[in-house]
Parts: sequence; structure tokens; C-alpha cells
Amino acid sequence: MVARAVRSYFPPGFRRGYRQEGQLNADATIQAIAARQHGVVSRRQLLEAGVLPHAIDYRLWKGRLRSLHRGVYSSGPIAARYQGEAAAVAACGSRAALSHRTAAALWGFVRASRRNDPVDVTSPGSLRGPREGVRLHLVARLSRGEVDRKHTLPLTTPA
Repeated sequence: MVARAVRSYFPPGFRRGYRQEGQLNADATIQAIAARQHGVVSRRQLLEAGVLPHAIDYRLWKGRLRSLHRGVYSSGPIAARYQGEAAAVAACGSRAALSHRTAAALWGFVRASRRNDPVDVTSPGSLRGPREGVRLHLVARLSRGEVDRKHTLPLTTPA
């Protein structure tokens, strides 16, 4: 009998019929993080919480996670109200904050922007480049007194 190569439709590291220890916990971990962040999770957060890289890739492949930005995912079929804003901040790093028109709308100074408008994010340091749907503003530093939270999102203060 000659052995044949079998084409796999599963991502690398996944064995059919095999449940990794903690795979059920990975779903619970993803949902717990996403519930606090308007349905958004970052790859870094999941890895820090103990979710294995192939478990993340498998959920992306199955459609349980949807990519919003590089390394930022939506969990669940329904988009939360501030999901776009939460995804933009997560894509720009842990010290980023919503700013400019986006922050003004959240503070109630101007009308909320339309869905197609880019999300304004200010971040200290330098990033590799603009992300689709995000208008990035770079600053040398962003002190704690310049950032507040509303709807659990970091945003620059009105002052």
C-alpha cells in the first residue's frame, strides 16, 4: 500500500478531532476581554492571557474572530456601538487615545461623525504607518493628565 499525502484544510498546528487542553477556556478568555472593550480584542492581549497563537489563528479561520486592523479582532457577529473607536485605539498601541473630532464627539461638543469618517487617534512615539480608517496624530508624549476615559475608551481631555 502506498501512502498518499492528504491535503489539510485546517491551519498549521491544528489536529482534527483533538481538543487542546484549555481550548474551551480560550473562548471564555476571548469573550471576557471583548466584553470589557466593545467587542474588540488584540492579539497581544490574547497571548498575554494565555491563548495559544494557533488557537487565535484557528478562530480567525473559522470566523469566530474577524480582523479589524492588523492584530486587532472583533469577537462576535454583532458590532458594538463604539467598536470602531476601540479597534482604532487598540491598533495604535496601549498608550494611544482618541482625539480631535472623535474625542469631541464623545465629549458631546460636536455631532458624532459618520461611519465612513476616519477615527482620530493620538499616540506618543512613532508607528509603522497609517491604518485604514484611522487618522493618526503622533506626539512626543501624552501625559496622564491629558487622557481621560469615557465609555471605557481612553480619550484626550477637552482642555
